[in-house]
Amino acid sequence: MSYQTSDKTRQRKDAKRTAMMQAAVRVFADKGYYAATVRDIAGCGGGHWHVLLYFPDKETLFVYLRMRKRPIFSCKRCNRR
Repeated sequence: MSYQTSDKTRQRKDAKRTAMMQAAVRVFADKGYYAATVRDIAGCGGGHWHVLLYFPDKETLFVYLRMRKRPIFSCKRCNRR
C-alpha cells in the first residue's frame, strides 16, 4: 500500500518550497552567491532544515533557480519580470 498525500498537503509543501526559493533570490541578490549562506536563506524563509529538505545544498538551489523558465517574482530594482 503506497502513501498518498492530500491536495492540501501538496499545496502546503509547494508553498514552503516557493517561500524558500523567494528567500534565496532575495539573499543572493543582496549578498551575492559566495557571501550568502544556507542559514541566511533559512532566516528569510522559515528554517534551516526546510531549505535542506528541498535542496541538498546552496549550489543545487542556485542552479535550480537559474534553470527555471519563469521568474519567481518580479524584480522592482531592474523593472522586469
